[in-house]
Amino acid sequence: MPNLPLRVGIVGATGYTGMVLCRLLAQHPHVQVTRLFSRQYAGQKVGVVLPHLFPYADITLEAFDPDGNPDVDILFLALPHGAAHADLPKYRHKVHAVVDLSADFRLQDLDVYAQYYGMPHQSPALVKEAVYGIPELHRDPIRKATLLANPGCYATCVTLGLAPLAKAGWIVGPAIVDAKSGVSGAGRGLKENTLFCEVNEDLVPYGTVNHRHVPEMEAQLGVPVLFSPHLIPMTRGMLASMYITLPAGVGFDQVQAAYQAQYAHEPFVTMLPPEQIHTRYVSGSNHCVIGLKDAGSHLIVFSAIDNLIKGASGQAIQNLNIMMGFPETTGLAALALFL
Repeated sequence: MPNLPLRVGIVGATGYTGMVLCRLLAQHPHVQVTRLFSRQYAGQKVGVVLPHLFPYADITLEAFDPDGNPDVDILFLALPHGAAHADLPKYRHKVHAVVDLSADFRLQDLDVYAQYYGMPHQSPALVKEAVYGIPELHRDPIRKATLLANPGCYATCVTLGLAPLAKAGWIVGPAIVDAKSGVSGAGRGLKENTLFCEVNEDLVPYGTVNHRHVPEMEAQLGVPVLFSPHLIPMTRGMLASMYITLPAGVGFDQVQAAYQAQYAHEPFVTMLPPEQIHTRYVSGSNHCVIGLKDAGSHLIVFSAIDNLIKGASGQAIQNLNIMMGFPETTGLAALALFL
């Protein structure tokens, strides 16, 4: 293990997930962010480009050179999908560990990756090395990882919501998922369909059935997922309502017991009554709240997270903590903002 504090670099520091990484890591006692990379703002001070990140004000943003030496212990990649897989072999072994927040190393099936992301994967050997990072489900392999594939936000929300059922084999037929996410999930890039006038006072489905997070969900749950996401006019937050047919003979008491067994000792997952599953109860935090509703031979599961934190940057730090042997909650103690 490298000496403490760990020297950390963030590639894509001026995107939403990069900015959230900066904010959260400023509270982490065992790391020091020493390099911030941004192609768009290279050469400018953080204090000019992102003045809310006060601890980093004097750091000069740099263009990331994959052929150079990052000169850090830990490298977070907060890049668009498709931007990391070709170049990662050039610098992979120049750092102790890489945490990739894009989708480039999440899918073990490279044909599925090409189908959903529209390009062939350039680093198949590294795909086999990468560990998929939902801590509540893969803590042991994460401990040994040095290349961490951070899951997608919808995939995290849905997989945590349904994992106890999948583990018990209690999902009959497809899992039907209706999910809604704030606009920050679309990233910081300029897009017409995420302009204020386009999303305000509106609710719209998108990516129905073929959303890119579906193969992640299906790989983790082992069942087909019929998925319909929606864009809602708020900045952050995500809530999934999931409709499940249970096997004959499986009662609601058994289901509750399975969720209690799975999550009773998890620091970032809390079971609540369905009417208490609000996005505001997790906004700004690394928490996931899950609620269950008895519907006879069916079950309705509600799951909510902050898409930028438990769905991205916070989970990335949770994974880093496990990889480096720190207490899992280090730097992630903040509660929900609520207001």
